[in-house]
Formats: sequence, structure tokens, C-alpha cells
Amino acid sequence: MIGKKVVHHMMMSEKDAHYVGGLVNGARIVVQWGDVGTELMVYADGDISLFLGYEKIEFTAPVYVGDFMEYVGWIEEVGNQSYKCKFEAWKVATMLDRTDADMEGIEHTAATACEPPILCATGTGSLYIAKKDQRGPQEESFKDLKHRASDFRSRVIYRRKRKDQETDLVKIPSLFSIIYEVFQNLEKSSRYKKNILHSE
Repeated sequence: MIGKKVVHHMMMSEKDAHYVGGLVNGARIVVQWGDVGTELMVYADGDISLFLGYEKIEFTAPVYVGDFMEYVGWIEEVGNQSYKCKFEAWKVATMLDRTDADMEGIEHTAATACEPPILCATGTGSLYIAKKDQRGPQEESFKDLKHRASDFRSRVIYRRKRKDQETDLVKIPSLFSIIYEVFQNLEKSSRYKKNILHSE
């Protein structure tokens, strides 16, 4: 992990409900991760960045209206202009009627902590800040952040290798031509010897 984790706390409200029974759409989690990622980029390089996309998202538990959520993110890897981040969504509290508790004589507004918290989703995403917009770490815990060198050198090496391979391929016909020429000369030499022998 590079720097510190960013955690956003939020209670899921009626406006977050998408399905019957107050079930929250998984996309709501992803939207909140976007804000977490943006805050990470501000700390890391002083820019709100662009979100390139997600490599993998897994939903591991349902989220309902009334759930108190923690949306967590951290930087896992830094490239030249890209930042690979990990995200998690944890349910830390829920309405009591969502549990197995006896609700007799208890108001429907009762809620309880989730002990331990429930992991509801995980994801991996990539964000981008152009080199010209990188202002360096803006928060103490990100002071050791270092960008990976540009991949320009690796591209040049690759091209050189390709060029060398092409050169080798060009050399192959010339090698065959040399061998062919040697055989031609040997054949001429043998004919010459035969002619001398016949003339004698």
C-alpha cells in the first residue's frame, strides 16, 4: 500500500434503493468508490484525476436502505501516469429488523452495529493523472510516492530487438547465397578437372 487508506462513511437512504425490499443497486457502491479514488489522487498528486475503469468487481453481500457503509480505498501501485487502486465496501451497521433479533416491543427504527463488519464488495480500478498535471504528494503519508519511469525505454529496446530480428532474417538469404555460390564454384571446379582429364 502506498500512503494511507481513504474511508468514506455513508448511510444508505431511500433514494439509494433500486430493487424490491429496499435492496441497493451494486452500482451505488461503484459510484462511491469513484469519490474515494478521487480523494486518493488529490493526496497523491494534487489533481482530481480521471477514472480509467475497473479490472474486477465482486459483490459479496447485499446492501439495504438503512445500512451504514464504509467505502475504503488505497493505492496499490503507481505507474508513470496511472494509479492502480484497491477498493472495499463494508457494512458496519444495519437496521435491527434486517437481523435475526426479536423485534417484539421494539420500534422499527432500531439499528445495531455489525460485529464484525460485513464485506459487501471488492474491486480493483485504475486512475490517471497526466504528467503535466502531477503536483507531487499533498499529504504526509504519500511523501514516499514514486512514479515508475516512462516505458519509452522499454519500447525503444523492443524496437531494437525487432530490428535485430529483421536484420537476422535479412542475413539468412545472404548466407544461403554464399553457400550456393560455394557449391557453384565446386561444381565448376569439378567440371574443369574433368575437361583437363579428357583433354589428356
